[in-house]
Amino acid sequence: MELRNAGDVNEAAPQQNCVLHSSEVPAMKAISPTGALIVGSADWVPGNALIEERSWKRLPDGSLDFEWVGETVLCWDGQYTKERDGKDLYVDEDGEEWTAEEIRLVDDDYEPASDPGAVADELKSSS
Repeated sequence: MELRNAGDVNEAAPQQNCVLHSSEVPAMKAISPTGALIVGSADWVPGNALIEERSWKRLPDGSLDFEWVGETVLCWDGQYTKERDGKDLYVDEDGEEWTAEEIRLVDDDYEPASDPGAVADELKSSS
């Protein structure tokens, strides 16, 4: 049987259309060595902090002084993922950063309280 992308159909046998849906892949979630849920990649996003248009002054030492608007325009095209030793970093719900090698994938119904290994890993990482 040939697997097809979601939405593709078997034209030769329309009564037996085989569609591979992403829901057929077991749902997984990622956890850190401490058992905390991984919630995203650790990214840097450059931005431009806006300055009040008529607030500029030159100080006696030649430096500039101004008032901030209080708004930053983010430059999403410059976004990139932080790295440690050349490896992408991911952040857990506690704000800690981890590489892919440190992250464990678990079933969607996984509960950290039922995993003594997560507690053991937490004790190792704190020493």
